Amino acid sequence: MASLWCYLAVLLLLSSLLTLTNQTLSRSDRKKPVPKDSCTPGDPLCDKSADTPVTLDATVIDRNLVREDVKYTDVLRNHKTYSHVHAKIRFVSMETTLVFVTPWNSKGYELALTFSHKFTHISPVWFQLSPSGDISGKHDIKEKWLRKLYKSNPDLKVIPRFLFDGWSADDFDTFYGSEDRMNKMVDGVIHLLTHYKMHGAVLEIWRQMPSEYFYKFMGFLQILSDRFEEKDLYLCMVVPPSNPDPEAIDPAPYNSTHFLATNPLLDSVLIMTYDYPSLIQRPGPSSPLPWIEGCVYELSPNYELRHKILIGVNLFGNEFSRQGHVPLDGNLYLDKLRQLKPAIEWNEQSGEHIIQIDSPTDPRLIVYPSLNSIQTRIRLAERLSVGIGMWELGQGLDYFYDLF
Repeated sequence: MASLWCYLAVLLLLSSLLTLTNQTLSRSDRKKPVPKDSCTPGDPLCDKSADTPVTLDATVIDRNLVREDVKYTDVLRNHKTYSHVHAKIRFVSMETTLVFVTPWNSKGYELALTFSHKFTHISPVWFQLSPSGDISGKHDIKEKWLRKLYKSNPDLKVIPRFLFDGWSADDFDTFYGSEDRMNKMVDGVIHLLTHYKMHGAVLEIWRQMPSEYFYKFMGFLQILSDRFEEKDLYLCMVVPPSNPDPEAIDPAPYNSTHFLATNPLLDSVLIMTYDYPSLIQRPGPSSPLPWIEGCVYELSPNYELRHKILIGVNLFGNEFSRQGHVPLDGNLYLDKLRQLKPAIEWNEQSGEHIIQIDSPTDPRLIVYPSLNSIQTRIRLAERLSVGIGMWELGQGLDYFYDLF
């Protein structure tokens, strides 16, 4: 009888051990469901240190990333990926693709070297022209970068921006009244360009100049254009877009009359359609497609002169809240995605992706470029037979340039 009790005790002990072992194994081996938006260290979804360039064979189009239904996780996990195989192949058919780089955004210089074959012209934002005729900004010139750029793509044209900075109406009056002053300034600009083996200039003067000086300006533009033509230099002028606001004092500060007059003296005109008028006062899209198209038709209803028009494409975004308006570059936008984990919606009317945060205490609207919004603008430019000018390279996301 004692042996029977011992036997039963052993069986009970073994049964308990087996139960405990099974329970332990099942707990450690059980896989908890992974939340759809979760991430681990090293995943760019939550780890900014993981944001390093990743080169692939396939483009963003091949990988089906150019679409309307985009999730914030798609952006965070793919924005640093691009096709190294196609980095030296230009896809777009337009004659001119201009992009700006700025001294305050060093990333733009790096991307310019990586994607130098995607663009026809690069404009470093370096120089300012003073009423005295002096050229400031020479300290921003990056000679080593220029040499690398020319080596990377010998066909690329570098046309730095020259901004008429701090001019008053009296300054313009004095300047246009002196042919010697105008020639001296042109001499200085041409000497600078030829010394650094650059190929032309982007002139930013229209918004700084009172409208009544247009005819006097034409005399200066004639001198500049003639001298540039002698040296085989490219001349582009930045002009403001039309203003759709019915209360605007000057709805078309640069119109078809101006375009027809200046067109023979310029190689291109860049309409600054990357900034929708009254954006700060009236939160909304950054650059609606119908407005861009209207700006082109405002200058040139027919196709004959369209090849000289460039539409502005923004590579930056905007955030609107009760505190006001904040511009967004790529890094800030990615931070917003990590923080908010928002839904991204496609706005068919404006041709842009937007984020709306409906909060009773902190409502926000975020508008930032996407692959689809940029591709839509490329298709618009090709349909209208115009080129593109982008502001500015370092504010965009790496995979944008797969599209060009």
